[in-house]
Amino acid sequence: MLTMLARRERLDARIEQLAADSAWTPVVRRLGCLRGISTLTGFALAVEIGDWTRFDGNSIGAYLGLVPSEYSSGRSRALGPITKTGNGHVRRLLVEAAWHHKPSYTPATRCWPDGTRPPAPSSPKPTRRTSGSTSAG
Repeated sequence: MLTMLARRERLDARIEQLAADSAWTPVVRRLGCLRGISTLTGFALAVEIGDWTRFDGNSIGAYLGLVPSEYSSGRSRALGPITKTGNGHVRRLLVEAAWHHKPSYTPATRCWPDGTRPPAPSSPKPTRRTSGSTSAG
């Protein structure tokens, strides 16, 4: 069991090295700014999708099979479950990322436009109240 965990750690480290110095590095950094997407997930998404410029907000959902199926006849229209056509691996990665997205949001984890993370905010130091002498009159 320990050898499998060590092997997984070595593979994860190697994937992070590849993601840090490859043609997909800018995309991986941008994807890593989204909650739920780590370096491994971002690298897999970047490699699987390839050229992101061919998609817009409407077409990427259809490409991945994340749009509802439709049953229509005349004026009647009913939407069904997602079609699940397209790249199943990317769809699974996005579902897993969505589950990790669920915890509460902290604005400090957002990224700057160049893909770097801002420094962590320091917690405010409690101010000590000085109690002056008050006299009740």
